[in-house]
Amino acid sequence: MPSVSQINSGTSLIRNALLMELVSILWGAFIPQTPFPRLALVGHLVGSSIGTLALGTGVLLRSDLFELSRLQLRIVE
Repeated sequence: MPSVSQINSGTSLIRNALLMELVSILWGAFIPQTPFPRLALVGHLVGSSIGTLALGTGVLLRSDLFELSRLQLRIVE
């Protein structure tokens, strides 16, 4: 069973990842209107990929697959 701090960290990561995904999706609609669309596209793609990775990490932290020590949890945060 994961510790309470591990579950809280997982919940925080999930919340932030979903917000990052939402902002990335909304930003995707404004890419054609920007002066440098390639840079805007890079921001959209990076936000989507990092948001997905953070979401997966948060789900893993909340699962019963493993338990992290305090130092490991500090590194993940």
